[in-house]
Amino acid sequence: MKLKTFLNFILATLISVTFYSCEDLVEDAEDELDLPDQTLSGSYDQDLHLVNIFDDPAVADYIVVGSVDINAKVTIDPGVRIEFEEDEDFRISSDGYIEAIGTEDEPIVFTSTNIPGGIHWKGLRVRSSDMRNILEHVVVEYAGNSNTSLGTYSSQNRQVNIGVDDGARISVSNTQIRNSKGYGMYVRGSLLEHEANHYADNSSAGVSVHVRNAGVMDDISTFSGNSVDGVEIYGGTLEEDIVVSKLSGNTPYYVSSDIGVEAPLIITEGARFEFAEDVYISIEDGSGDSYMQVSGTQNMPVVFTRANPEAGQYWRGIRYRTSDNRNTMDYVVVEYAGNSNMSIGPYSSQNRSANVAVDSHSFLSLSNAVISNSKALGVAAISNATLSLENVTFENNQQGDVEDDV
Repeated sequence: MKLKTFLNFILATLISVTFYSCEDLVEDAEDELDLPDQTLSGSYDQDLHLVNIFDDPAVADYIVVGSVDINAKVTIDPGVRIEFEEDEDFRISSDGYIEAIGTEDEPIVFTSTNIPGGIHWKGLRVRSSDMRNILEHVVVEYAGNSNTSLGTYSSQNRQVNIGVDDGARISVSNTQIRNSKGYGMYVRGSLLEHEANHYADNSSAGVSVHVRNAGVMDDISTFSGNSVDGVEIYGGTLEEDIVVSKLSGNTPYYVSSDIGVEAPLIITEGARFEFAEDVYISIEDGSGDSYMQVSGTQNMPVVFTRANPEAGQYWRGIRYRTSDNRNTMDYVVVEYAGNSNMSIGPYSSQNRSANVAVDSHSFLSLSNAVISNSKALGVAAISNATLSLENVTFENNQQGDVEDDV
């Protein structure tokens, strides 16, 4: 009898300890989910912590076998390697955010399960506006297998390694973005920080951004082997103040679609802009405080030119439609524009093709400039505009240098 009582006591104690331990595990899991070596797929609605399981950086810690939706915080430790099966993706929803902070010696890697087999995954999509979204010392490679949904319309979808949706925000630094079937990174939302990234061997541009993000781009990020080795600005309307600076070396901003300026835009020495065929930039009077101030130097002028000289293409030009006296261009080169008419003046008969056009009652001070190789006029201005020219060199403009009484 005593033996039976003793055994019952032992059994009750074990049950109590087991129950207490399970309660602790559940309570811990409610705070953060630590995953062992395993596959990933589906939705994660609580904080997720991905740890570095294997010391060998070539061995996958996690394999993504289905689309992953992060609806909470995901923390990824240095050295973690995540491999994706074909066309799978990793999505940060509007309710979540990503904190992927590696180190120089232990970067975090997002890659394909079968690089030799030519397998690409879909990409990392960020829909979250959380300011804590960060990629630092990360490698994102071999994605862009199919379109990622970005923006409201299907026409805005892109093949990407990293896609930042409308309204989303993220910081990206010391990150390698490479071997995409499409864009390295495509940003419809906002870049909070961009520094020391490397874009390589992407089938489209290394990085493509709305014009508002041009002011965040740094002068030490590098580009090689992309279809566009530079920062693509896919157009848009600028509605906030920005300062656009020179990129590394002779790296250009590639302007692939029209830009409207409705806020102060300052461009500093050495910046280089290359425009796609018939694309233009227009400084509008929409906000009442919009202007473009371009300040180069003798040794580092700001250059506005065409993107594809081999094909003999011309862009459209620069149009000023605001009377702000801060519209100044000093130490600049504007060349190979004038592809088609820009609308200036109240009548269609006043429209002109030119490198630079100044609309009714608008202001421009142009100094220490070279205006050259226009397909039409160098500069055109409506008769009631204010145009100041000082130390301006005109060369090889096919229909004349200046027409200032349009």
